[in-house]
Amino acid sequence: MKTTLDLPDELMKSVKLRAVEENRTLTNLIAELLRQGLTETRAEQGTIRHRVKLPLVRGAHAARPEEEMTPERIADILIAQEVEAHVPMIERTAIEIDEELLEQAKTVLGSPTSRATVEEALQRVVTSAEDERNARAERQRTFFETLDTHLDLDVLKSDEMWR
Repeated sequence: MKTTLDLPDELMKSVKLRAVEENRTLTNLIAELLRQGLTETRAEQGTIRHRVKLPLVRGAHAARPEEEMTPERIADILIAQEVEAHVPMIERTAIEIDEELLEQAKTVLGSPTSRATVEEALQRVVTSAEDERNARAERQRTFFETLDTHLDLDVLKSDEMWR
């Protein structure tokens, strides 16, 4: 599920730095931090102190299945309202795209819409770049860890090396 959040710059900077330090993706780190926060909150809360009793309203007839207020339907309504509240914040960008290439990508990715195709392609590019960056960092770490096997420090320290 994708959700857009407006977080303070300082907080995002701290989270990004931590992700780099721990060699993790931003998504993975944020998900773990949220899970920890939810677990700690539940443990700290313990029992519910004040329950609110809502009135029971009886209707003239039973609700049709699509009108029944189930927890799932209420959650869907609340999510839809949250999305509507944030729609003006979505940035729109107009770009020219090769229609044939877009259709080929849509077929290859199995995406139902052009937007989903573009978003999936962008996500794959970002993931690929992150994977490459992580692989490069790992190769550098390995090189530096084994540097002493590649160099003769006595030769480097000698005057003959620097003449």
